Amino acid sequence: MSNFKNFWEIMSFPVHKKYFAKRVVNWVVENLKDSFGYCCRNNLTLNQYLPPERFGNSKNQITVFISVRLSELWENSIFEAIKEMFGQLEIPISKVSRWTTSDGDIKILNDVYEIKTSQAKDSWTGATHSSHKSSLYILVHYSIDRDKNLDLLNGNEVFPEFSIYLSSSKLKTKEIWNGIPKENSSFTTLRIENEWIKEGNVLCIFGNLDSSKGKYAKIIHEKNPNL
Repeated sequence: MSNFKNFWEIMSFPVHKKYFAKRVVNWVVENLKDSFGYCCRNNLTLNQYLPPERFGNSKNQITVFISVRLSELWENSIFEAIKEMFGQLEIPISKVSRWTTSDGDIKILNDVYEIKTSQAKDSWTGATHSSHKSSLYILVHYSIDRDKNLDLLNGNEVFPEFSIYLSSSKLKTKEIWNGIPKENSSFTTLRIENEWIKEGNVLCIFGNLDSSKGKYAKIIHEKNPNL
């Protein structure tokens, strides 16, 4: 059995980063039908399925709709990719599991991680302000080509680029999320601070970060490794 202490240590190796990124996006593509079965069966593009004119001045609702449909798919892909990786590294599969409490989404070795996915510009959204939440995050940011047919044969072209990051246990939950929860709303935003990068509290698994300006980093995607 490998003696890795945590997921961060595993992901510090370039070969593991590449393997993980390829398997994560592959699994999403292979299972697109779980989220967009009608489109896949009829070889439609997302713009054909969700014509922008249908949404009038609220075109951002298309992004929200797609993100909601895909969020569970990305979460499942991360779980499956880690299981495959652990098999390669001779780590017991039992060392990765779904987490059934509100602390997070997945337990990897001895740590609980929250998984967040987004298409929004340089940010993620959620209602994760509670102090008992894990401060460890797997952050997936992706672009999607709404003019590509969802036929599963060329599915990788639907996701031309994306990025994945890890946050460090040195960060505190209250430091991660911006926004004050209200009585009827707990909407908050996560943006990667340049200070976190400087202090080594963010690990780029796939993609990069531009920390040259301002308080927050700009997300830099990498090309889908399967294209």
